Amino acid sequence: MRRAQLFQILLLLALALPACDRDDGIQVYKVSKPDEVAPLAPTPAQPMPGLPGMAGTVPTPPPSAEAPKWELPAEWDEKAPGAMRQASFSAGQNGEVDISVTAFPGEVGGDLANVNRWRRQLGLDPIDETTLARDTQTVKTRETELKYVELPGADQATLAGWTLHHGQSWFFKMTGPKAAVAAEQARFRAFLESVTFHS
Repeated sequence: MRRAQLFQILLLLALALPACDRDDGIQVYKVSKPDEVAPLAPTPAQPMPGLPGMAGTVPTPPPSAEAPKWELPAEWDEKAPGAMRQASFSAGQNGEVDISVTAFPGEVGGDLANVNRWRRQLGLDPIDETTLARDTQTVKTRETELKYVELPGADQATLAGWTLHHGQSWFFKMTGPKAAVAAEQARFRAFLESVTFHS
């Protein structure tokens, strides 16, 4: 081997050795295992505005501090309230009549909009303010009055009473087969008359 070639090899080795010891800025990071990651706290569901008689899973507002009380007919069975209900009952020979108590902030659209919504659920045409005034009755309770309508459809019927109390609209509604609702009408009226917002 020539001396010139030997010199070049020694020079390359001399340059390569310091490079092996040089820190090129490589950093080591610790990655947490999946079970070391703290779980996120669940976010509570926010209430969404709902309307009486609408299907869905819209959460109901918290019960009012002045939630009403009533006398329940012995023939009715109490059920779990459900997502939008303050109270729920069934009646009739096979429990085919549904009774609900719901509450919403404010007037939720007004009387005409609410009654027309219930009418649509029965396949009935909407009415105007004049017809609503003619068809709306009054049920006197122990301390106040409820507005009340009877809505007979082709096969199903709805009876509903409602009132605005301290900024909340309270709805008391009965729906079921026409004949079964008619059989429960007197009990429903007595139920409405027993409603009180005081202890």
